[in-house]
Amino acid sequence: MPIDPANIWAIWYSGAAGQPLTKLRPLANEGVSDIQVELVPTGDSSRTADGSMSTTTVGMYHRIRVIYEQFTSRDTMRQLRTLETHLKRGGLVTFSQDTINAWAIFSNTALQAGSTRVYSIGVGSPFPSGYTDDITGVTLAGPDDDDEVVITSGWPESSIEWNTVNAALYDVNGNLQFFDLNRPLVYDHTQGPIMVRYHTFYPMMRLAPSTREQPIIVSEHDLTFTLDLTLEEVPATFFQFEGKVPYDVNERPDPDGPYVTRAPSPRDQALDLLLGWIRGRR
Repeated sequence: MPIDPANIWAIWYSGAAGQPLTKLRPLANEGVSDIQVELVPTGDSSRTADGSMSTTTVGMYHRIRVIYEQFTSRDTMRQLRTLETHLKRGGLVTFSQDTINAWAIFSNTALQAGSTRVYSIGVGSPFPSGYTDDITGVTLAGPDDDDEVVITSGWPESSIEWNTVNAALYDVNGNLQFFDLNRPLVYDHTQGPIMVRYHTFYPMMRLAPSTREQPIIVSEHDLTFTLDLTLEEVPATFFQFEGKVPYDVNERPDPDGPYVTRAPSPRDQALDLLLGWIRGRR
């Protein structure tokens, strides 16, 4: 479905343990100037002695650049300068180009090429940035008919494909049971975590390392301001998000058997701590 200009982009983050998420977004009359999305492969390609091409892929991730030019709101400027501190300290953020359709789910099972049905872990999107009804407090963000989605498996597999939702089934309490895609999957998705997200929603992003030494906001005579922000996905963090990912290709004793949870390493625990900060629940 088309994006409502009134809902264009927001960033959520938490800068202190135990604090609620901060939602930062531009004023309705000062929309984003440009959003650029790039799929970044890691690895190498080289020619062999017989002239053929050899390609090694470690994994892929998305990089987005947000440009927000010539805005005048000093309140927005102050919020962005505070966000800059969070990002340059290594903090994670959630970014959405459409603040209503802000959801992502983890698949409960590996997905095979040719299949169309997706069962989610839990009852829906575990991310805190979806739209919530102010009166009932119920989170309404979730798969809906005709939603454009991106399906991504974990590194090093990094199978990434686009699709649309045919129909989603919810129970009487509004909890997601499963949803069907309009087209059969092109790839096998066997490396967890397998995530299905609304195509303009990026649940876990960090400041691109190449821009760490640059300002994300500049001013002209302290009267008008321009945001130029580049964020990158952090695929490793998906493994430890709330412990909701039950499979890892490196811990599958039986090649035909189920995936199992690996014991968290100190690195995993550190990633989990970072996620606690973005979610404001530590």
